[in-house]
Amino acid sequence: MSPLICAFVLGYHHLSNGDIWWGLAEGRQILEHHHLPTTNTFSYTYPDQGWTSTQWLFSVLAYLVWSLGGIPGLILTRIGLMIAMVVLLLEFCRDQRVPLSYAVIGTVLFLATSLFRFTFRAHLMSITFFVWTLFLYHRNRSPSLKRTLVVYSPLFFLWSNLHSGVVFGLAYLFLQAGLRVLDLLRSRGATSPALPRQFFPPLAALAGTLMNFNGLQVFLHPTRHLSLDRVILINEYMPPTFFGTQMMFFWITTALFLGGTAVLFRRTKWETAEALPALVFLLLALHYNRIVPYFTLAALVYLLPRIPRHHPFTAFRHTWLLHTILAYLIILAPLFFFGKTSLLEDVPQFGFGVNQFTLPVGAVQFLEQHPVPDPIFNHFFWGGYLLWRLYPRNAPFIDGRIPAYPPEFVHTYSLMNTQPQVFYRADSLYHFNALILDHGTFQWDTADSLDARHWGLVYWDQFGHRIFVRRTEANRAYLEQFEFRLYKQFFSLMKATRLLTSSDSTTFRTEIIRHNHWAKNPWDSFMIDLLDLQEPLP
Repeated sequence: MSPLICAFVLGYHHLSNGDIWWGLAEGRQILEHHHLPTTNTFSYTYPDQGWTSTQWLFSVLAYLVWSLGGIPGLILTRIGLMIAMVVLLLEFCRDQRVPLSYAVIGTVLFLATSLFRFTFRAHLMSITFFVWTLFLYHRNRSPSLKRTLVVYSPLFFLWSNLHSGVVFGLAYLFLQAGLRVLDLLRSRGATSPALPRQFFPPLAALAGTLMNFNGLQVFLHPTRHLSLDRVILINEYMPPTFFGTQMMFFWITTALFLGGTAVLFRRTKWETAEALPALVFLLLALHYNRIVPYFTLAALVYLLPRIPRHHPFTAFRHTWLLHTILAYLIILAPLFFFGKTSLLEDVPQFGFGVNQFTLPVGAVQFLEQHPVPDPIFNHFFWGGYLLWRLYPRNAPFIDGRIPAYPPEFVHTYSLMNTQPQVFYRADSLYHFNALILDHGTFQWDTADSLDARHWGLVYWDQFGHRIFVRRTEANRAYLEQFEFRLYKQFFSLMKATRLLTSSDSTTFRTEIIRHNHWAKNPWDSFMIDLLDLQEPLP
């Protein structure tokens, strides 16, 4: 039960990733127009750029789930997929006669290392199908042609329309088939009738992948989906050391895998050759953190069946107590990770909702109620959410569909993080009418970043999400209604005591009361003390 409890706890938290939202918008567009998108019509920067969605089926299914159950429906679906993966892994361990305690620990390691990949997005489908592939492949070591065609071809046909991660499943099957053929050649000779059968699964999977246009696109244009610019941009905002808890479990799994492989090498050199798929995925995971779940799965599938049947836990009589302790540790792990933001802050992260720390929920709601004309500059990870909530009235500057933009544009955006002059050049090209930012959009985002003579602050909430509107004649009435008069060039809490005067405080309080878009938040009482205000905010 403990892995199932872990899967539920890790799945039962607010949606925080930006990709699900452009996926929902894409699914909505497909169902409304009855055809797959061929160009990047969502963005105002490159609307004619070619775009082939390798996850169109996931987008359609996600939109249907949202239509039926809303945000709770999406989160329940995520929980269901995670529980299904746990059940398949435990069933695999039972088939391989893996001791129960080790099966539980291995499953927990998989969940812990894959924590940040369990957002509701197309990548979750690839992890699910990868688990399914491992389960089917290792259950039958001598498959027939009919069975493989019936099982693997439909499986990979569906997978290639859900996410381009289908390439990891194909890579694993071909690597394992090659190793099994070498094993047969070594033990039985080249005349073994079982040799051709080993390539039935990967060939059947490849046939199912190539039977549709999406599968062809993955092979014909691999650089569009695994481009260097994409890796640079993602890793720039999410380096491997960013997710401390996840990477801690990743290094634990890596140590177990390498240590176990070294021990097995002393027994038989050939047996360690079967660790090759896991080693390949490990080398990829060291450079791209999205490969971590595939490495963890491949490593566990290799190690767990090779654990000695007699281990220290077999002598432990009260195994139920051991599993109960594991269950509590598993439940405490995500609580420890979410820690401060989940338990101490006023805005929770567990439950059926949207994470307001990572997504501009309030800012977008403000723009829905008080729209501004395009073009709007936005944070890369916010583009999908803006697309879902504001399109077609407002289109994003950039969103998570990196292959939908030219490589030079992606490279330019990545430079905006550290070089303000690159942002100003883009501003002179696109003439932004509004900016929607947070304190982490740019590394150079400081109190002197924007000139108050050209930009007016119209929205600012407790999460640091801000909206600026350009000072133009067309925006005069908008700014007169919504601008914060106190604005001191990116006012920040840390510099409040230096930037505010007593007269400013009175003006600031007046503006807060006059504009209802300043939501009540945990900062209220602190701000009152900071500004030396005697009356509470309404």
